[in-house]
Amino acid sequence: MADIIRKTVSTSDPLNVGFVRVYSVDGKEVYKEELDQNLDIQKHTGKLPNGTVKEFFDNGKIYFECEVKDGERDGVCRIYFENGKVNIEKNYRKGILDGKVKVFHPTGRLYKEIHYTLDVQDGKQIKYYPDGKFMEVSEFSKGYLNGDSRIYTPEGKLRSECKYKNDKIIGDKIIYHPNGTMALISPHKDGKPHGVTKKFNENGKLIEEWFFEEGVLTLKKVHPVDKKN
Repeated sequence: MADIIRKTVSTSDPLNVGFVRVYSVDGKEVYKEELDQNLDIQKHTGKLPNGTVKEFFDNGKIYFECEVKDGERDGVCRIYFENGKVNIEKNYRKGILDGKVKVFHPTGRLYKEIHYTLDVQDGKQIKYYPDGKFMEVSEFSKGYLNGDSRIYTPEGKLRSECKYKNDKIIGDKIIYHPNGTMALISPHKDGKPHGVTKKFNENGKLIEEWFFEEGVLTLKKVHPVDKKN
């Protein structure tokens, strides 16, 4: 298995922003890609051999490494921070994402876990605070948010929760005060507020009501609250 050295440079044409990637083995160019500004391949020449593709920072530290087989990514691919710690780790099978994708903080602590099945996000997505506590836990199916989604405070308390169907909020979205009492409950329909959204103070007293019709605010009521409450 060969070590394949990759170098990426931007094109010099200001009217045609893009990049060129050159792949070499033992100093000899074997493969070249021309990419647009979104890093989508527009043209390629040569043949990419089986092996490990590596690219380096200017200081010589590893920036990117990836196993390739039959011209496609196949195995683990990693992007690194300049401090040497892993930034992103992806699993490929025959050129498509399949398995866990992990994104890390510069400290090396895990920031996000995503699961792919045959190039489509599917399963639980978890985000973490730098100390390892949960930041957000959401469910995906067939590439869309589908199921429960919960967001947590840095202290580990539930901050908000809702349910999605195909990336749109359905049912009640609930937001909590730091003391755990409900701050807001907002019914949704097809991703838009629909019905009566209620806002509460930290003592659980109703202070406002917002009336929505398919995302359009039609009426707002403010409820006076005794200062003791």
